[in-house]
Amino acid sequence: MTEVNKADRSGVFEDVKTGQKTTRPFAQMYSLVPGKGHSELVRDGLATQESGGFLNVDNKTLQHKQYDNIFGLGDVNDIPTTKCFYGGYHQIHVVRNNLERRAKGLSLNGHYDGLAEAPLILGQTQACWVQHYYGGK
Repeated sequence: MTEVNKADRSGVFEDVKTGQKTTRPFAQMYSLVPGKGHSELVRDGLATQESGGFLNVDNKTLQHKQYDNIFGLGDVNDIPTTKCFYGGYHQIHVVRNNLERRAKGLSLNGHYDGLAEAPLILGQTQACWVQHYYGGK
């Protein structure tokens, strides 16, 4: 999507392969805008400029790559999945499990699979659920 026309409730979409643009009407719009990193995390050594200011965590355990007493949850993480509410929701059980195991001196066995999902409203009476895992599966 390259443009939103609020007045006539349409969006302009561009095919990234061909460059062809089409205009499509919409009744409702749901968009996941790119997240912004946190300069404070970079300043404090928890993120890097290369990670875009997002927390440097292991993709599976969500444990910080340098500080083993820090875990990331939600949009703050530098992981290859969509930053959305349900992405963070599916990370909760992994972080809780791994925090408990770390506190007991056990190995971390909770693994996040990258699941992110969001509702997609298709019209007044139609909706679907969009979800994916790491690797776009």
